Amino acid sequence: MTARPISPLQLAFLLFAATFAGAAVSHAATDAPHVSRERLIFLSRVVTLLLEGAMLLGIAQLRDGAARVLERPIARARFGEVAAVLSVALLAQFARFGVMALDRWLHGGDPAVAALHLDPAAGMQTAWTAPVLRDRLLTALIAPVVEELLFRGALYERLKARRSTLTAMLLTSLAFGLCHDDFFFAFAVGVVLNSLYVRTGSLRAAILVHAAVNLASWYPLLGQLLVPRPNDGLRSWSWQLACIVMFAALTTAYALLASRHPRPALELQPALRSP
Repeated sequence: MTARPISPLQLAFLLFAATFAGAAVSHAATDAPHVSRERLIFLSRVVTLLLEGAMLLGIAQLRDGAARVLERPIARARFGEVAAVLSVALLAQFARFGVMALDRWLHGGDPAVAALHLDPAAGMQTAWTAPVLRDRLLTALIAPVVEELLFRGALYERLKARRSTLTAMLLTSLAFGLCHDDFFFAFAVGVVLNSLYVRTGSLRAAILVHAAVNLASWYPLLGQLLVPRPNDGLRSWSWQLACIVMFAALTTAYALLASRHPRPALELQPALRSP
């Protein structure tokens, strides 16, 4: 007897359940003494990724689909596009801090913006501690693989079988954003990753860019540049504010390009096709 295919709604429910479970475990641990906020965030991520990994390994349809989408390599002709998309995706880190500074300025003026501060010496020293390195390992190596397999490789493919390319991309990115703390940042990056997947036909490209974006926020890389020095108020954030406009414009243009000129769709199992 053939197993009934998992619908997009069912898969989205499982993804949200894994996210909520991670958040619930983290919230329950807040009562434990000497548990830092960073450790709680890490615990939430671990629980969520463990549950998502169990979904990938335990559900045959997801496991078989993951093996199939990972088979297709990045075409050599698409290397330049992947590099260009990576550059655009890195702007998202600056844009995120630009949004943060703008929000503070709207609510508290220049003094609130100037309060956003990173100590260079402390930042570099903290970057090499075991908790931070452990978090980077999780977010830059493990999370991109698991999340791309589930969101782009599974959820998007199921939505695409029933919806237009652009609608499927936006719905997948919406779910991706809702499963992260920073919704707008995750949604925007999700649109870029989905567009790249559609354009290249290779999930490996999305995993590569996803990993680079997550690693870029590490202090020895872009982390030390995300907050301007000196920080005298909103006028010090001209680059970050410009990145908001550039990233929004480039992401929108790329999403439209991907929806109108996608690569040939991956061959789907009959169970994933629309009836």
